[in-house]
Amino acid sequence: MKNEELAEAPICSPISLGRVFSCIDNTTLNATDNDASVEAFCRKTLEYTPHAPLKGGRQKDVSPLKGGMQKDVSPLKGGRQKDVSPLKGGMQKDVSPLKGERQNEVSPLKGGRQEKNASPLEGGQGGVNVAAVCVYPRFVAQAARVLEGSGIKVASVAGAFPHGQLPLELKVEEVKYAVRQGADEIDMVLSRGALLAGDYDTVRAEVAAMKQACGGRTLKVILETGDLPTPDHIHRAAMLAMEGGAEFIKTSTGKGGVGATPEAAKVMLEAIAEYVKISKKTIGFKAAGGISTPEEALLYAEMAKNVMGDKYINKQTFRIGASRLTDKLYSLLTI
Repeated sequence: MKNEELAEAPICSPISLGRVFSCIDNTTLNATDNDASVEAFCRKTLEYTPHAPLKGGRQKDVSPLKGGMQKDVSPLKGGRQKDVSPLKGGMQKDVSPLKGERQNEVSPLKGGRQEKNASPLEGGQGGVNVAAVCVYPRFVAQAARVLEGSGIKVASVAGAFPHGQLPLELKVEEVKYAVRQGADEIDMVLSRGALLAGDYDTVRAEVAAMKQACGGRTLKVILETGDLPTPDHIHRAAMLAMEGGAEFIKTSTGKGGVGATPEAAKVMLEAIAEYVKISKKTIGFKAAGGISTPEEALLYAEMAKNVMGDKYINKQTFRIGASRLTDKLYSLLTI
């Protein structure tokens, strides 16, 4: 997104950096990951917790109203082009289709290790604590051992990440393996090929099978919105994922050509609001893929707040997938 477009976006009741930091899934998903590097990554994450002192409030120099993003965002092709773009007329008017702020009740995540000395940050007070560490399945047991007792969840990608091109039974077995190894949360990829072929029953059924394999753990479904050609496809994917049992829907794997975009996030958040109204369930949103600056992280948090309400911005319902971003945010919080 361009600087002048960001400057037009009015934001009310700014969200603190500390609050956003507490919603991070600190992620290492590299081809070069090994036992030593994952051990070091998890131990470094523990250095963020417990409880480095924070400066109150929101730093002026990282407001999405100033300074701008590091990259431009291309609008989506086709579909709901006029309704989707938050770039025209200011964010508050276009991004939030709902008048007022919804104050949804937030259910705690089911399963997982008990949080002993960690609490979410509100308004930049208390200790710094990321929500989760996200790793490949083979490193789950190692991450669970290092993070035990910290309150930091262990998330694992599973189900033939990042493309999902395995038979369903093999994808299900990978999910079960990750759960046995100690995963609290599973990030799976939606079958975009089936979606684009119009095989919606298969898409929904695969999500349901993966949810069952989670055994009570939290399921995040990655839509990989960069593979979906129109906003209508993104909306359809979001609804199918939620109907299949997703507790979070997530923008991207971070392995494709297009990561998270505000345009796709807007469609997904509108779909969540629509589904929550009908189902009365709590559904989370995760922005991931190329989010590397505090400005970007704050932008997605503000978008989610504008649609779902201020209470939505907590680690039970809002996440940011991050790797480079984590250190940048932490350094701002501990100045």
